[in-house]
Amino acid sequence: MKFLYCVIVSAIIMGLARVYFHRKNTPLDTVPATQVYNEAPRQIYELLFCDDLNKYAKMKKYFPVLFEQKPSQEVLLALANDSGQESRIRILAHRRLKETGFSAPTREVFGVIVEYNQKGNGLDTLAVYSDGNIRYINYTGKMAVITEPLPNTNIPALTKQLLEQAQQLAQTIGPWGEQRLPPPAAEQVRITLLVNGDICFGQAPADGMQKDPLGAPLLQTMAALLLEVTQAATSDKTTTGKRAHF
Repeated sequence: MKFLYCVIVSAIIMGLARVYFHRKNTPLDTVPATQVYNEAPRQIYELLFCDDLNKYAKMKKYFPVLFEQKPSQEVLLALANDSGQESRIRILAHRRLKETGFSAPTREVFGVIVEYNQKGNGLDTLAVYSDGNIRYINYTGKMAVITEPLPNTNIPALTKQLLEQAQQLAQTIGPWGEQRLPPPAAEQVRITLLVNGDICFGQAPADGMQKDPLGAPLLQTMAALLLEVTQAATSDKTTTGKRAHF
């Protein structure tokens, strides 16, 4: 894990500094999801982006309004604004609200996802949500999950810092507005922001770029967070508590 962390940090700090946020006229290198993950991690990967309600069918009995043909805008708004609710559910509520014609007065980042397809190994994906939930999918297919605060680590502070950086970045870019692209190809890094119910993203090669004043700090924070997450996932104490595990 330490070697992988060093590789990612090197690519992030030395290479992926300037992030080219979506340019619809610029082709982006991608690969099919079936080439980077087997079925189980691929299913988790697809759930990270909250852009396909059908993948959340098991939640219908808990949040029926999300699946109604003509949902109540009032009920959806209450769900979207419920700070005690899981971030991914709030994102789905925002997506349905947008379908009803509602326009949120503010742009709030509910999630940040960084993907790095390391040449010779494969795709690493780290997803961080505003409720503190974290999902990490290693290129091997192993996964780490954090579903509650880990106060004896730097994870809460780094998560807060990351979301603040993402919020700044979100003010400078608009939503993608099209179907989400497949994973980035080898030697490519992609940053995805889940802003209300929208996807905003940038993708660039992992080397040969100058530093970007907004993108580079976010990626450095994400790299530091990744180290904390992998350490927590492999520590006996944390694994026993089932709070962060592979």
